Amino acid sequence: MMDLRNLETKELITEGINNLENPFINAFSEAQAYSLKGKLSPFGISFYIAPYINATIRVGSTDEKLLLFESMLDFRAYEEIPSTKRGCKGELETRVA
Repeated sequence: MMDLRNLETKELITEGINNLENPFINAFSEAQAYSLKGKLSPFGISFYIAPYINATIRVGSTDEKLLLFESMLDFRAYEEIPSTKRGCKGELETRVA
């Protein structure tokens, strides 16, 4: 958590959000579009995206943590992996849908 009253810090965060190219964060913001009201903000990320990442890190298995980490990497985000969905045995899906 950072204090956003400092204008330099606030501007760096705003610039980072405006130039966001990470496929994982972009897909997550699309999935949470209703809650985020279609616009990313520091508070929107901290309340609607970060808790899911935090929960996976706290209670996820080692495989789930690795999957989360690799999903955040640009060159690994669109790799196809075996589906773990019920009834979809043998099918492939991308890390970031």
